[in-house]
Formats: sequence, C-alpha cells, structure tokens
Amino acid sequence: MKNWIISKGELTNKYLIVTDKSIWISEQLKELDINELIETKNLGTAKSFRYEEIKEIVFIETNVSLQFEFKDKDIETEKFVIDKSVFGEIKTYLKGQLLGIEVKNYSLFKQVLPQLSTLGIGIVFITLTYSKALDLQKGIEIPESQKSTIIKKIILLLAELIGVNGSIVFGILFSVVFIFWINKKLQNPQKGEVFSFNKNIRLKR
Repeated sequence: MKNWIISKGELTNKYLIVTDKSIWISEQLKELDINELIETKNLGTAKSFRYEEIKEIVFIETNVSLQFEFKDKDIETEKFVIDKSVFGEIKTYLKGQLLGIEVKNYSLFKQVLPQLSTLGIGIVFITLTYSKALDLQKGIEIPESQKSTIIKKIILLLAELIGVNGSIVFGILFSVVFIFWINKKLQNPQKGEVFSFNKNIRLKR
C-alpha cells in the first residue's frame, strides 16, 4: 500500500492511496497522520475505485491531471488535477506495480471523441428538425406517433419555431463551432498516457 498527497488545501490534504484491490481518494486534516489512519482504518469517507470496475486511467501531462473511466457507462468519469511533484511518481509506480494493464499514448482520436460524438448527435437532431420543418412548410400533417416522446416533441416544437431556413442556419452555426473546436484540439493536442485495465488486475507483492 502506498500513498501520495495529490493536492493541498488550507486545512486539508487530498491523498491518492493505492491498495491491493483498489485506489482510494481521501481528504484529511493536515495534522493527521495518513499512515496511522490507514492502519487503523479511520479514513472515514473516501472514494474507492476497485480495479475490476476501472476501464482505464488517463494521465494527462498537459494539465497535470488524471482521470478514471469506468466499465459501467452509468458511472461518471472522475478527474483530479494533482500536484506536479508527484504526477510522474504516481504514473511510474502504477506502470511498474500493476500487473495486467496495457499502456498506450493518449491518442488524438480519444481526445476529440467527445466532440465528434456530440457533433454527430447534433447533426442527426438538426436533420430531423429540418425534415419536420419542411413537412410543416408543405402542409403535411404530422402523425401522432411522431409526437409520442419528449425528444420528438422538442424536434417538432423547434421545427415550428425556427422553420426551414432557421434549421439550415442553426445547423451551419452548430457545425462550424464544433469543427472549430475539434480543429483547435487537433492543433494543440494534449500529451499523456492511458492505462487500460484488463481482467485480473493486481498489485505486485
């Protein structure tokens, strides 16, 4: 078991603690001895990320942060900006001591994937809005089956409000903004490494 102070506050320190089966994040008063708290199991409330639940840990050198992504898509990504003095030490320790991980570079595709996904969803949404606006302009009656869900109702309402021309303008502006954002990321990529967690991850004895 090993621990590091990953950030310092006025009264407390935040610790990253590596155990045999999980990684803990715990915030404690500065005057308390973290090793004693661990030994006596008096950490109190702490976040625990079990190896079997982790999909990958991303170490981003550019902003000195690490983020935990989980196999369960319903669990949100946890991100921590950590002290620069221990960033490399934590990464080196986990790379050398965790058995069963795969280490690879933080790819450009992974960096822009959230924006690409949002752009794709946005284009589908705008296309549907344009289609409904065109139907309304032509006087085509919209079947009740196409008003059954909240998303369909929103699309229909938006089509009524902005019309065909508005849909085109909104689509162009939306696409330009996201393409600009993606291009900016491609021109200024972040540096880092991704630790992918396979099955049966364990800490060296």
